[in-house]
Amino acid sequence: DISKVDRLPYADVVTYSFPCTDLSVAGKGEGMVNKCDACGHSWPIDFSNAEEALVCPNCGITVSSSTRSGLLGQVQRLLKTAYKDNELPRILVMENVKNLVGKKFKPQFDAWIQYLDSIGYNTYWKVLNAKNFGVPQNRERIFAISIRKDIDINGFTFPEPIPLTTRLKDILEHDVPEKYYLPDDRIEKILNSSFMQEKK
Repeated sequence: DISKVDRLPYADVVTYSFPCTDLSVAGKGEGMVNKCDACGHSWPIDFSNAEEALVCPNCGITVSSSTRSGLLGQVQRLLKTAYKDNELPRILVMENVKNLVGKKFKPQFDAWIQYLDSIGYNTYWKVLNAKNFGVPQNRERIFAISIRKDIDINGFTFPEPIPLTTRLKDILEHDVPEKYYLPDDRIEKILNSSFMQEKK
């Protein structure tokens, strides 16, 4: 449970992210919010004030980030401690869904980048697609590389796309055992589910 971790052990490179469920188009779009267990109030994380990020503005109780995507607030807390202890990692690497920089969530993402800037990082970000890097899948993700300013001499450049030479049919098995196929009654149940009905 990240909310019970007091500090990160020092490392040169730290990778981090948070569940995309509340950001993705397939999710409910709740976003990066904190939720108070005491009064039920929820509010967006603005990342501008690490001191107040986990204090409920409605009742004043200190809470832990409770939505899945809100876990970025916990990353902020741990970086704040590392900053105070002069133990910030040299490089941070983040990956998440493209919607993080979509219209709805871009202001929060910008605030996060500003926070990283305030503690001493230059951040370079870009949306990359797996199909441009050798994987036969259309999968767009944002990558953010944050480099401590005291060592960021030449900046960072994302790699150029490479030609896709593999197709999905090149990696799928030709003879798939029957046990991996859904039975007809299960397919019928999925097609008649409330999710599929709402989609129609």
